[in-house]
Amino acid sequence: MMCSLTRRTLCAVVAIGIGVLAMVICSIGASKVSDPVVITLSAPLGNATLRTYGEELEDFGYDLVALKDGGALMVGQANNTGPDGRIFPGDARALRLDAEGNVLWEHDYNSGIDGLLYSPIQVSDVGFVILGSVVGSYVRNEDDLYLLKIGEGGDLIWSHTFGGPGDDVGKMVRQTSDGGFIVVGTRADDYPSYRNGIHLYQNDLILIKTDGEGNEVWSRTYGEGMLYLGWGVEQTPDGGYVLTGWEAKTIDDRDVFLLKTNEAGEVEWSRRWDLDPGERDGAFDLILTSDGCILVCGIQSMNVGPRQAVLLKVDMNGNEVWLKRFGGEDVHTGFWDVMEDRDGGYIACGDLSSGNFEVRGSCSSKGLILKTDRNGELLWQQVVSTPEYTSMMFSSAAVLPEGGYLFVGRATPASAAHSDMLWMKTEPAATRVITPETIASLSEASQFYDGMHVFKLVFLSDTRLAVADSERSAPWNLEAEQPSVEFTRSEIRRVIGISPDRTLLAIYTSSRDLEI
Repeated sequence: MMCSLTRRTLCAVVAIGIGVLAMVICSIGASKVSDPVVITLSAPLGNATLRTYGEELEDFGYDLVALKDGGALMVGQANNTGPDGRIFPGDARALRLDAEGNVLWEHDYNSGIDGLLYSPIQVSDVGFVILGSVVGSYVRNEDDLYLLKIGEGGDLIWSHTFGGPGDDVGKMVRQTSDGGFIVVGTRADDYPSYRNGIHLYQNDLILIKTDGEGNEVWSRTYGEGMLYLGWGVEQTPDGGYVLTGWEAKTIDDRDVFLLKTNEAGEVEWSRRWDLDPGERDGAFDLILTSDGCILVCGIQSMNVGPRQAVLLKVDMNGNEVWLKRFGGEDVHTGFWDVMEDRDGGYIACGDLSSGNFEVRGSCSSKGLILKTDRNGELLWQQVVSTPEYTSMMFSSAAVLPEGGYLFVGRATPASAAHSDMLWMKTEPAATRVITPETIASLSEASQFYDGMHVFKLVFLSDTRLAVADSERSAPWNLEAEQPSVEFTRSEIRRVIGISPDRTLLAIYTSSRDLEI
């Protein structure tokens, strides 16, 4: 089934299944916006501002686009009433925010039927293209992929739905080099079945190529009679596509799946990783890196656990470069989004939970941000929580060109029973200036960041200085390494940084430059 909606404020679409008629309307949302909450994070993130947006039921922020004016477009779902078969009940909502998180406009794009928005991009001409899902049939209890284009003010320009007689879900859209779009998701032509007592799925991963107006050019499905869930897609330098998601042999045995196609969607190679045999493993995002590789983020052991956040880097032929797991026996971690940072390292975000997952309501969730170098080695991590919210998670992030980061997700206010859309902005790392008046406060330790590592500046005495790397158990005694250097606290003006080999600290004093 394919149904096109032309440009107008009020649009009608026929939902398959006993001729159910539903109305798709560009309507104004009604989110309640929280006051800003400012928290202090550890180095190198500094201060962060949080805001939430929601109504009386569950609200989720799934993804964002960072804009040149410092603001963002955030998409997700509002007024979710909880599980309802395979349908996503709620409103498909987009919010345009300024640099301080204030709402410039918000619209729902599915009034009259249930839906959600999952993946936005800013297009090369004007406006935004967003991928999500809307109900295809209430009778058959199924969804369709929903692709729409909106203007800079949120007005609906065009929209299309793609789907068959089963449950079809859209996860990610990207603009292609010819001005069209590539869409990845999942197509299910029938309900799950049983064979020899095993629960089997019939879902296929679907890849849809459209022109610049969202009209289908071609579509391909990939699967082998099992459950394939498509989550991420990117166009490769050769004009083809790489996509990732899950492959499930049974309901409890799922693997990370990576597939490369040519420009026509024909398979060139496919790879799978069984991270924890017999467990539910899955990939949720991928990017192309500046060094010519593919980076996938996901979660290992989503069933029994403990869950572990995973980063997987492969070359363009699908060969594994490295695989890193982050987590432990006492906590459950997961990555939902990954991006390349300004220095070539990687920022991943998700959630960290502790408690008994088998007892409903006994787990607490916190936001998780993690930074690695390009080899996957951990540089720093930040767990985000605040008394104003009882639980929190980050589902997407963006690197800001002027420094700092944007994160969106969901958070449950301490005074509410349901979650709201979450927006958080971190400030650029400030230059640390040390004056004679403030030097006394640094007598214990001062942390700073050189773009690769967090370091701790420790004054052992008035004339003895040490530096501790975040990855080293013992500090470097700089006086011992360079005994000819003498300085006092009152001479120190600024910590400039660490040299490339991370062994020298440059310090500017009132009378001279010292390299220690």
